[in-house]
Amino acid sequence: MIETITEQIAALPAALRAICQHIYRIDVMTGRAVVPPSMENWVAQQFGDAALVREQTIVKITNRLTLESALFNPVRARRPNAGGGDDAAIERWIALELAAHDMFADPERATTADVFGRIRGRSCITASNVAKYDGWHGLIIFDDPHPLHPGAAEIADFLDVAGRWFAA
Repeated sequence: MIETITEQIAALPAALRAICQHIYRIDVMTGRAVVPPSMENWVAQQFGDAALVREQTIVKITNRLTLESALFNPVRARRPNAGGGDDAAIERWIALELAAHDMFADPERATTADVFGRIRGRSCITASNVAKYDGWHGLIIFDDPHPLHPGAAEIADFLDVAGRWFAA
């Protein structure tokens, strides 16, 4: 459905179409990939057809008034997903992932800092993104890397640190 958004907008009554075009910029592009023979079977099994991976329709919608944008690629919904299962299965998967590679285990030595330094909370610390998406692009690294462990106090701390980061 998202791949046909330009046609859907073109079919709107003129006044509504003009408003939509005033607010939104819509870019439709094709992403291409070469699937090696060794991946053909897996790609066909995972995505239904290797042709879907070879040529992917990507839609970028930008709100001209707020400059917010979103990218849509229906092929991404078909990606392999390790999620699912009961709570115990999810806990096992998280433990295995953290044991294999906790990239934020030592944030002060393994991540970049903002030019104004780091902001430390009771249960987190800030880092600058090494490959920035924007001029000010950082993240908050939790002392406990488990994504399901934070309680209300930790979440309040994360929000406090974020506020202090924005102020800095």
